[in-house]
Amino acid sequence: MYDDERYFQIGKSKPSYSQFFAQLDISSWVGTETLNSVNFTAKNKETGSDESSTILDVIKCTYTVGNILKPYIRAGVHNQEYRIKIKVVTAEESQEVFYIDFDVFDG
Repeated sequence: MYDDERYFQIGKSKPSYSQFFAQLDISSWVGTETLNSVNFTAKNKETGSDESSTILDVIKCTYTVGNILKPYIRAGVHNQEYRIKIKVVTAEESQEVFYIDFDVFDG
Protein backbone atom coordinates (compact mmCIF):
# COMPACT_ATOMS: atom_id res chain seq x y z
CA MET A 1 0.00 0.00 0.00
CA TYR A 2 1.42 3.41 -0.83
CA ASP A 3 0.65 7.09 -1.18
CA ASP A 4 2.38 9.13 -3.89
CA GLU A 5 4.70 6.16 -4.40
CA ARG A 6 6.90 7.30 -1.48
CA TYR A 7 5.00 6.06 1.58
CA PHE A 8 4.59 2.33 2.11
CA GLN A 9 3.00 0.32 4.91
CA ILE A 10 3.80 -3.25 5.90
CA GLY A 11 0.27 -4.62 6.04
CA LYS A 12 0.70 -7.04 8.92
CA SER A 13 2.01 -6.39 12.44
CA LYS A 14 5.53 -7.64 13.02
CA PRO A 15 6.28 -9.71 16.15
CA SER A 16 9.24 -8.24 18.07
CA TYR A 17 11.30 -11.42 17.54
CA SER A 18 10.88 -11.66 13.75
CA GLN A 19 13.61 -10.57 11.36
CA PHE A 20 13.25 -10.17 7.59
CA PHE A 21 14.08 -8.22 4.46
CA ALA A 22 11.44 -5.83 3.18
CA GLN A 23 11.65 -5.15 -0.56
CA LEU A 24 10.73 -1.91 -2.23
CA ASP A 25 10.87 -1.71 -6.02
CA ILE A 26 11.72 1.86 -7.05
CA SER A 27 12.51 1.11 -10.69
CA SER A 28 9.68 3.35 -11.96
CA TRP A 29 11.23 6.30 -10.09
CA VAL A 30 14.84 5.48 -11.04
CA GLY A 31 14.06 4.94 -14.72
CA THR A 32 17.32 4.77 -16.67
CA GLU A 33 19.42 6.39 -13.92
CA THR A 34 21.86 4.49 -11.69
CA LEU A 35 21.67 4.31 -7.89
CA ASN A 36 24.70 5.95 -6.32
CA SER A 37 23.96 5.97 -2.59
CA VAL A 38 21.24 4.63 -0.32
CA ASN A 39 20.95 5.50 3.38
CA PHE A 40 18.65 3.58 5.77
CA THR A 41 17.44 5.00 9.12
CA ALA A 42 14.53 4.19 11.47
CA LYS A 43 12.54 6.21 14.00
CA ASN A 44 9.85 5.53 16.54
CA LYS A 45 6.80 7.28 15.07
CA GLU A 46 5.42 8.40 18.46
CA THR A 47 8.59 9.67 20.15
CA GLY A 48 10.66 10.57 17.08
CA SER A 49 13.69 8.88 18.65
CA ASP A 50 16.31 7.35 16.38
CA GLU A 51 15.88 3.57 16.53
CA SER A 52 18.15 2.69 13.59
CA SER A 53 20.53 0.49 15.59
CA THR A 54 17.62 -1.44 17.12
CA ILE A 55 15.23 -1.76 14.16
CA LEU A 56 17.70 -2.15 11.28
CA ASP A 57 20.64 -4.45 10.74
CA VAL A 58 22.62 -1.88 8.74
CA ILE A 59 25.16 -4.47 7.62
CA LYS A 60 22.38 -6.45 5.91
CA CYS A 61 20.47 -3.44 4.52
CA THR A 62 21.17 -3.28 0.81
CA TYR A 63 19.91 -2.42 -2.64
CA THR A 64 20.21 -4.16 -5.98
CA VAL A 65 21.21 -3.02 -9.44
CA GLY A 66 17.60 -3.81 -10.40
CA ASN A 67 16.54 -0.89 -8.16
CA ILE A 68 15.15 -2.91 -5.26
CA LEU A 69 15.69 -1.35 -1.81
CA LYS A 70 16.06 -4.03 0.88
CA PRO A 71 16.07 -2.86 4.50
CA TYR A 72 16.65 -5.71 6.97
CA ILE A 73 14.10 -5.22 9.75
CA ARG A 74 14.54 -6.72 13.21
CA ALA A 75 13.41 -6.26 16.82
CA GLY A 76 11.01 -3.53 17.98
CA VAL A 77 8.88 -3.05 21.06
CA HIS A 78 5.33 -4.36 21.50
CA ASN A 79 2.64 -1.77 20.61
CA GLN A 80 5.11 0.66 18.99
CA GLU A 81 5.06 2.01 15.43
CA TYR A 82 8.19 2.66 13.40
CA ARG A 83 9.12 4.46 10.20
CA ILE A 84 12.07 3.45 8.06
CA LYS A 85 13.46 6.31 5.99
CA ILE A 86 15.43 5.45 2.87
CA LYS A 87 17.27 8.34 1.21
CA VAL A 88 18.29 7.59 -2.37
CA VAL A 89 20.68 9.53 -4.62
CA THR A 90 21.41 8.56 -8.21
CA ALA A 91 24.67 9.04 -10.10
CA GLU A 92 22.80 11.66 -12.13
CA GLU A 93 22.07 13.54 -8.85
CA SER A 94 18.32 12.85 -8.59
CA GLN A 95 17.25 12.51 -4.96
CA GLU A 96 14.22 11.03 -3.24
CA VAL A 97 13.18 9.74 0.16
CA PHE A 98 11.01 6.64 0.60
CA TYR A 99 9.29 5.58 3.81
CA ILE A 100 8.16 2.20 5.12
CA ASP A 101 5.89 2.16 8.18
CA PHE A 102 5.16 -0.85 10.37
CA ASP A 103 3.99 -1.68 13.85
CA VAL A 104 5.13 -4.32 16.34
CA PHE A 105 2.60 -6.51 18.11
CA ASP A 106 3.31 -9.58 20.23
CA GLY A 107 0.00 -11.22 20.73
